[in-house]
Amino acid sequence: KKLMFAAKAAAPKAEAELGSIDRWLLSKFYSRAAEYWPAMEAMRFRDAFVSILFEFLKDISYHTRRTSAANTAAVMRIIFVDYVLLMTPAVPHICEEMYVGEAADDRFVSLAAFDRTRPLHQRIDKCAEAIEAIPLELRRALGKELDNIQKQPKLGTEPDVLRIEIVQACDRMFELFGVLSATLGTTRKAKEVMEAARRAVPDADWAGCISKLVPRTLSFGLQPYLEKEAEKSFLLESAVTFLRAEYPDAVISVTDADTVVDKWRVALPGSPAVVVRR
Repeated sequence: KKLMFAAKAAAPKAEAELGSIDRWLLSKFYSRAAEYWPAMEAMRFRDAFVSILFEFLKDISYHTRRTSAANTAAVMRIIFVDYVLLMTPAVPHICEEMYVGEAADDRFVSLAAFDRTRPLHQRIDKCAEAIEAIPLELRRALGKELDNIQKQPKLGTEPDVLRIEIVQACDRMFELFGVLSATLGTTRKAKEVMEAARRAVPDADWAGCISKLVPRTLSFGLQPYLEKEAEKSFLLESAVTFLRAEYPDAVISVTDADTVVDKWRVALPGSPAVVVRR
C-alpha cells in the first residue's frame, strides 16, 4: 500500500528516460497481466493473484535494489491504473482509495474496465526480461554458495575476506551458442543440429557437453544472451554494481570460465556462474 501511494504521488517517468531495468519491470508486469486473464477466466484465482501481487512485488523489490525507491515509483506510475484495476477483485477497498482522482468521471474502480484491446504486447520483451534478471540469478546462486561455506568448519582466526567471482562463459561456448542459434533458424532436426555443433567445436573434451546441450536446447529453446563483450560490459556495469550493494564488504570481479576449471562447462552465455572464495 505504501509503495502504491508513493507511485500515485510520483510523476511518471518519460519514455525517453526509461532505462533497460525500467523496461524490464514494465515487461514483467505486462507478462504477468497476460497470464492473469486466462487464469481468471479458468477460475484459477489463486494463480492469478499470486503472480500479479506476490511475485510482482518481488520484481518491484529487485527493481528498487537495482535503482532507487523514487525511480521505482516513477516507473510504477506508468502502470499504476492498470495495476489497481487488476488488483481490485482481491483488495477492493484499498483499490477504491488508490483510484480516487484517476478517472475523468470520478467513477468507482469497481465500475472501470481494464482495456485489453490496447497493444500491451509491445511492452513485453522476453529477451530483456532474461538479461536483466542475470544479476538476480547470480545473487540467488551466491546465496546457495554462502550457505554451503557456512556449513564448513572455519580454519584460522583471521577475518574472512569475501571474494566473489562472476564467471563468464568461455569463447568456445559463445561460439557454440552462435552455431546453435544459426542452425536452429533453419532446422530443428536433432541429428543436423548435433552435427553442426560438433563441426563447430570438434574437440573431444567438448563431446559430453554438446550431447547434453543440444537435446536441452531442442526441448526448451536457446536462452537469450548477448555477445560476449556486450555481456561482459553488462556484468561489470550492472551485476557487479548490484552485488556490491548487496555485499558491500566483498571483493567482486568478473573472470572467464577458461580460468575456472570447475565452471568450464557450467557458465553459459546468458547464464554466468559464480564462485565464492574466502
